Amino acid sequence: MQRLAGFPLIAYDTNCLVYYCFQVDIPETNPRITIKVRQTDQVRAVTDSLISGQRKVTTIQEAYAELNECIYNAVEERMTDREVEAKLGYSQGQRVPDQRKLQVQQSVERKARKLENKGWFVLDRDYTADDSALEKLRKFFGSQDQSKFGKSKKPGAVDLKLVDFSLAKKAPLVTNDRGISNFSNELKTAGLGFAIYNLMDLKVP
Repeated sequence: MQRLAGFPLIAYDTNCLVYYCFQVDIPETNPRITIKVRQTDQVRAVTDSLISGQRKVTTIQEAYAELNECIYNAVEERMTDREVEAKLGYSQGQRVPDQRKLQVQQSVERKARKLENKGWFVLDRDYTADDSALEKLRKFFGSQDQSKFGKSKKPGAVDLKLVDFSLAKKAPLVTNDRGISNFSNELKTAGLGFAIYNLMDLKVP
């Protein structure tokens, strides 16, 4: 967290917001079962630390607009995980019913909609991407060897805008996408990015 010290605004990508919201209690279980993704505890610890320091989390309209699609994908992936199936009492080979998945998805979506009402969250509706900067970013990532991206895809349009937004606002970008964070130093050296940190690399006190 020392890396984020001194910055009043910290930018999150869409997935970090999804992970924050992905903490769902299954009400009829006793003891109560909570479903979350492995990144949830980390992003909540990071966010709580920022809030306690009177700092705010921000993102762009395009990233916020992606939330529901990303929530659907995250829920689908998590609810077909054998660990979750077993936690909910399903034997090997049994699948979590679609109705249960939908309940979890809707719960995460409700929490995502409430983000705008949080005093620590700022949705930047005014940011406009710099077209020439985006073109330079496209060329930068397009020229990189695929092996440098690990298991990640090359950044899409929203990812490029987040990198540009972070630079324009001088706000560190927190992402779970190694396809972006792996290039933090090169982007900064090229004047195309600001500070970019992978969520799971941040040390929380």
